[in-house]
Amino acid sequence: MFFIWIFLVGITNVICEDFYSFTVKDWEGNDHPLEQYRGKVSLAVNVASECSYTDSHYEALVGIQQKLNRGNRNVFQVLAFPSNQFGNQEPHSDRHIRVWAKDMFDINFPIFAKGAVIKEGIENEDELPDVWRFLSEKTEPPSWNFWKYLIDPNGNVIQAYSPQINMRQVYPDIKKLLVKYNLIDKSEL
Repeated sequence: MFFIWIFLVGITNVICEDFYSFTVKDWEGNDHPLEQYRGKVSLAVNVASECSYTDSHYEALVGIQQKLNRGNRNVFQVLAFPSNQFGNQEPHSDRHIRVWAKDMFDINFPIFAKGAVIKEGIENEDELPDVWRFLSEKTEPPSWNFWKYLIDPNGNVIQAYSPQINMRQVYPDIKKLLVKYNLIDKSEL
């Protein structure tokens, strides 16, 4: 009977797992449940401060966060995950990254703890946060900085975008989800 219970618990966890079921570390090392973003459309992005895509992506991420949530709407969330795995372009500490992003771009979204986003280049597979394992399995792993993952209000990963795909190209997909889930009326966009 015990083995049946363990099997059912394992199956339930696999079936119920979605993006918002994970907890990540914030830039101060505290647990940060992604559950608080359930009900919104989210865009998870692996960021870096010394990449050729940095300025254009940060500016666009701040802009889209502001545009979609104007008028006290709370329907869209950018979630930034710094990583130094691609070209060593995020060499700074979590605190430095947060202060720098706030000073340079006046960020209006959370930046989490710097960490691995792919298995390659890490000594221990446990260093890869479960949320990044999940994102990679649902679509594809990032192959450079500013890989973007669009997540619906239920935590389903809808699509991944390379850094060559700019936010103007991602915006229509975000709008479709916002309208589909009745978070924004089409006329408001």
